[in-house]
Amino acid sequence: MSELKKGLVWSGYSQIIQTVLQLLAVFVLARLLTPDDFGILSIVAIFIAIGNMMVDSGMGGALLRMKNPSSIDFSTLFVFNIVVSLLLYAVFFAGAGYLANYYQQPVLKELLRVLSLSVVFNAMGIVQYVKLVIDLRFKELAIITFASTILSVLLSVVSAVAGAGIWALVVQQLSFSFFYNLMIALKIKYIPVLHFSRNSFREQKSFGLSVLGANLLNTLSENLNNNIVAKIVPIHQAGHFYQSNRLILTADAGVRSVFDKVLFPVFAKVSDPEDLKNSFLDVFKKVVAVVFPLSVLLSLGSDAVVLILLGPQWSEAGWIFQVLSLTLVPLILITISRNVFKASGHTKSILHLEIVRSVLLIGLLFTTASLGLPFLVWGILVGLLIVSVVNLAVVSSRLKIEFIYFVKLLGIIMLPSALAFGATLVMATLFTIGNVLLMFLLKSLIFVVLLIAFSKLLRQYELVELVKVFIKKA
Repeated sequence: MSELKKGLVWSGYSQIIQTVLQLLAVFVLARLLTPDDFGILSIVAIFIAIGNMMVDSGMGGALLRMKNPSSIDFSTLFVFNIVVSLLLYAVFFAGAGYLANYYQQPVLKELLRVLSLSVVFNAMGIVQYVKLVIDLRFKELAIITFASTILSVLLSVVSAVAGAGIWALVVQQLSFSFFYNLMIALKIKYIPVLHFSRNSFREQKSFGLSVLGANLLNTLSENLNNNIVAKIVPIHQAGHFYQSNRLILTADAGVRSVFDKVLFPVFAKVSDPEDLKNSFLDVFKKVVAVVFPLSVLLSLGSDAVVLILLGPQWSEAGWIFQVLSLTLVPLILITISRNVFKASGHTKSILHLEIVRSVLLIGLLFTTASLGLPFLVWGILVGLLIVSVVNLAVVSSRLKIEFIYFVKLLGIIMLPSALAFGATLVMATLFTIGNVLLMFLLKSLIFVVLLIAFSKLLRQYELVELVKVFIKKA
């Protein structure tokens, strides 16, 4: 597990810095721009996400699982990515006008056409990224991610200050894609031979198709809510939802990025089923011990978090963030499960589970949309909880772990946080503090003290031990 620890440390540091910088950008841009700007951007998010998923195609994972991928294998993937990205850009360019007319937002036409360039940029760097991951060069990936994030955040803030409006958000996303892939290309110095092998493509496709299908369904279920919300409520309310959801997905993406970059390549090298099971259980316990208290703490202080990060004009987003913060645990559990399936070669399980997830979540979205935004938000939480339970049930079957063991393990690890959460809510009613920030600090202090007390009482030391290890590494 030494490779896992090294990868987690470097990817962890990188992701923490990247998340902090992104939150800093949110802090500044939310005060310089309007909820309407973010509401409009939320409409095109799904198209960019789908484009990136199509370009990635899941075939990079096939190269990671090969023992000795050849230059032809890499070249085949590179050619495929470039061709697909250009075709997608042509489709988005042609359809941008129809999207603008459907939502009655003229700016969407140029917005989609410009932002779609990020799909082409990302296509150019996938092979280089795969090469770095194969060699487990997480330190270099961390530095590249850090530098790209700094440059994109600075450019977006400067653009917003200069009065660019919604285009400052475009600058942020587009510049990150450009700098990230440029730096990876300069680091690897990969020169493709532009040779496409049908045999290599068939081999990569056999692995990648299931992953691609799963990723596309996942992207739809995660992003379609923005488009539905933008259609059923005024655009500024869509902005409130988008920002709340974005804050949660930023945290989720940070953890997911670490796992996708580290867990899959390390799990993929584990050939013994018993070792894979033990590795999974070790990660599972540590993740739940950290993520669940974090999600509870964010829910307790939702109003303060929104006030600090977004500003007073975003106060309507507080209740949305409070509910969505509880989705962190199921989102992370789903991510861990996916990496186990990929590492063990059960990519069809990923596709089947994503079909279940998409049908359930999209069905809930359309069902609850007619009832109003509150029902839609709660529907997302309920749907993700159900999906995470289904994922764990399949994982338990694949790794030959009794499902009831998962249930007991989850209960034991989450019990200290659950008790601390309930006790904090009761104790908070004893205080009448009008200042939102002071109330958040008080709730946080009470929660942390009670969490430590209940953890010791119930002899659950996972979180405490992880904090000690992280401090030593720092």
